[in-house]
Amino acid sequence: MVPFDEWLPQQVRCPRTCMRENGSISLNYCMLFLQPEQVRYVMIHELCHARHMNHSRRYWALVARHEPDYRSLDKGLNSAWKQIPAWVGVY
Repeated sequence: MVPFDEWLPQQVRCPRTCMRENGSISLNYCMLFLQPEQVRYVMIHELCHARHMNHSRRYWALVARHEPDYRSLDKGLNSAWKQIPAWVGVY
């Protein structure tokens, strides 16, 4: 089990999420418009930061263990954010 204290959905300018050192995870509410496999990858990405608060080789190895296709999913996020409806008012 990965420890975390709270999930914080919020509007943020950058279409990213983050895990803070205090154990909270901030989630961009625009994730509601992503494909389920992309949301799963984002959650794996953030939860792996509970073990490695960086993007080191060990971090990416841990991500790969839980999501072998992480490179493709990560790349796909770059265009996925363009599909957020205009009425959301973020982009």
